[in-house]
Amino acid sequence: MAKATKKVESNANLGFEATGSTVSNLRIPLLEALPIPHPPLAEQKSIATVLGTLDDKIELNRRMNATLEAMARALFQSWFVDFDPVRSKLGGRSPVDLDKATAALFPDSLQDSPIGPVPNGWKVERFDAHITANRGLSYKGEGLREDGTGLPMHNLNSVYEGGGYKHEGLKHYAGEYREKHLLEPGDMIVTNTEQGFDHLLIGHAATGALNKIIAGYHQFHAVNAAVEETVRASGLNDPGVQRQDTGRYWAGRMHDGKPGDRRAGVVWHTQGSGKSFTMLFFAARVIRESAMQNPTLVVLTDRNDLDDQLFGQFQRCHDILGQMPVQAETQSGSRSSPPTW
Repeated sequence: MAKATKKVESNANLGFEATGSTVSNLRIPLLEALPIPHPPLAEQKSIATVLGTLDDKIELNRRMNATLEAMARALFQSWFVDFDPVRSKLGGRSPVDLDKATAALFPDSLQDSPIGPVPNGWKVERFDAHITANRGLSYKGEGLREDGTGLPMHNLNSVYEGGGYKHEGLKHYAGEYREKHLLEPGDMIVTNTEQGFDHLLIGHAATGALNKIIAGYHQFHAVNAAVEETVRASGLNDPGVQRQDTGRYWAGRMHDGKPGDRRAGVVWHTQGSGKSFTMLFFAARVIRESAMQNPTLVVLTDRNDLDDQLFGQFQRCHDILGQMPVQAETQSGSRSSPPTW
């Protein structure tokens, strides 16, 4: 099914029928009428065998890459963080699993440095003494080319979330750029998004010192307004208010909300506006709002990757929440262990 809908002609037809201004979606009757190739059973089995073999090979390669990456990480930790070869020679022992030529490259003593003991003869220098850092291109949409003309342009979509290069995510660009935006062999590309996932990067510097992340102007005012509207809509601040059992929802902007109407409103986020932190700041504020009477927050998302992203953000910053969030795997799980994700 997935492979059939990825065909060029199917994508073209679906693209014309998609609706929705923010998130494109397809109507159920259209999906039910979608033509799907249906070859004979013998041919289906043959295709499945080939695809299964390819899937197995892809999975094997993924595991091999994971093993090699783990070995490289362990080697780097041993040589350049823990200085195991140096410490072995310092103790009069031969470095483990190193040939004589490689072992000779490591000194047999340590010296003091601003970051602690380092191998004798090694220097501690700033990273910018060895690199030239350039900001990426802020490109314009009219420069993008769907026909493959122009230059291939690296972007966030050309890197898999779990690592590895995603060639099909490359975009082609024929707009303006500078010479410094052209990549040369050996260049390093560093990208960042709000999607921290399980990588503990947000909030901590490379030295291990804690960074303070302060709300931006838009986040400050959005969170303050959202908390005020949430308290108003809950009616908890006014014991005499009879709250509605159900809410009514409509598109458009609502003014003059009533206490207890259970309609706090919507906060719109643009790409790159820091929505993960905005939601984190809101959760921390509303939990501490006395009128809310120690609420339980349930966060609902429409995508697994977004769910993992936000939960990871809340988990990393659980100190500001005063408690560790819980990610529910099922609907029943969300009722058994608040506060729940």
